[in-house]
Amino acid sequence: RCRISPVVMLIEDLHWIDRASEELVRRSFDGAEVPRLLILCTRRPEYEPPWSGAANPGTLGAKI
Repeated sequence: RCRISPVVMLIEDLHWIDRASEELVRRSFDGAEVPRLLILCTRRPEYEPPWSGAANPGTLGAKI
């Protein structure tokens, strides 16, 4: 879908993500071709996603 048009994926409560889903999201950052994909996540402050230190993702933090 990202090859056709930009895509926005919303993941709420990321701190409850299972390992398989976490791996799927991480793989979207590891590809040589950067997809036109914006992933918006909500999470608890104590959960740090494993891909947060990757080279490609940009982050914008907001506390609500």
